[in-house]
Amino acid sequence: MDYAFDYEFFMLYPRIFIYTIIATAIAVYITFVAFRRPLGPQPATYGHFQTLVDLIDDWSVDEKGLFWWGDKGVGFDGIRHVGTSSSRQDIGKIQMDAVYA
Repeated sequence: MDYAFDYEFFMLYPRIFIYTIIATAIAVYITFVAFRRPLGPQPATYGHFQTLVDLIDDWSVDEKGLFWWGDKGVGFDGIRHVGTSSSRQDIGKIQMDAVYA
């Protein structure tokens, strides 16, 4: 028989062992990331980037390049609002039993 490609395949046990270790490590890491719960309350748009970008009202960042998500207080209509700020002191903790707009 004449084959177009004549390649040989060697199953070397050290390579199979290393591949198994790497594949298991990747599977464990992906499982960890998939089942990890975010810390603290998240915006209702968590995971939907376009809606999250629409909700960010202050794009300025602090000296570490961070901005903070939290309670902005009661608005003129009596409903609490959330938003972003470059200063952690400007926003409060999310009140889980409050109504937010």
